[in-house]
Amino acid sequence: MIYLLNDLDWNIRREMATALGNQGNKKAIQPLLKKLKDEQPDVRISVIEALAKIGDGKVAQNLIEVLNNDLDEGVRVQTIITMGEIGNDITIPSLIGALKDNSAGVRKTAAQVLGQFKDHRALPHLEKAMRDPSNSVAFAAKKSFDRLKAIL
Repeated sequence: MIYLLNDLDWNIRREMATALGNQGNKKAIQPLLKKLKDEQPDVRISVIEALAKIGDGKVAQNLIEVLNNDLDEGVRVQTIITMGEIGNDITIPSLIGALKDNSAGVRKTAAQVLGQFKDHRALPHLEKAMRDPSNSVAFAAKKSFDRLKAIL
């Protein structure tokens, strides 16, 4: 079944990534990681979702690379969501960096996810993001900032 990750049809590759994620088999992690560079953004998003379902924190470094290098906004947003689901603290510096992304959607998602981590390093960056020109980013940053201030 894993061989279908290399099918010529990107829809099949995407569906296979989803199926492997639903199975939750850790043996699928390495083949899925290879598909993080698939030419199709929808395949990459499905791979990232699958990695979240499998739930192995060891993929955090791979997700950091995707967040820092992928040109597709949807892929970066899903990567941030997955970082929050996996919950590995090594992703926090990259999440903080995502608050400066060109995409308001990426910045908003990063602000939301940073609020899930109980880490003081995010506070000054969230405070700055509360002045973001995008109201949705500023609101998400304030909400996360207030949440962290209440628990730290």
